[in-house]
Amino acid sequence: MDNKTEEEYEKIFARWENEFPNAPFTISLPDEDLDKLDEPYITQDIIIIKDDRTYSYYYSNCDPEYKKKFINNMVIRSYKTNKITLRQILNKMIKNKHYSNEIVQSDDHNFLEGFDKINDNLYMPSFGS
Repeated sequence: MDNKTEEEYEKIFARWENEFPNAPFTISLPDEDLDKLDEPYITQDIIIIKDDRTYSYYYSNCDPEYKKKFINNMVIRSYKTNKITLRQILNKMIKNKHYSNEIVQSDDHNFLEGFDKINDNLYMPSFGS
């Protein structure tokens, strides 16, 4: 059970905002992730970030063509012997045009709360409201 006060949460949010001031979404990852930003996130040389928030029941009645606007696949490769870090993943997401898209921006689910591991190198970001 998380017993953090509102003031503690505000400090954590401020730290995320200071690290990634241009994020087009709100980073709500656990505070311990801040201390591991530059550590290897996965051991593989490639990671696929598949944003398909339309699997949620919130989108069950949406038109299939409209749903497609929320789906995005992003591939990140390691460089030489450097392993992929959470900082790299977040920076690539921040720079990806998908997250600055007006339709994606207007979605209530704009708080990045985590990543769900689908397999060794496929992850889905978990966005909440």
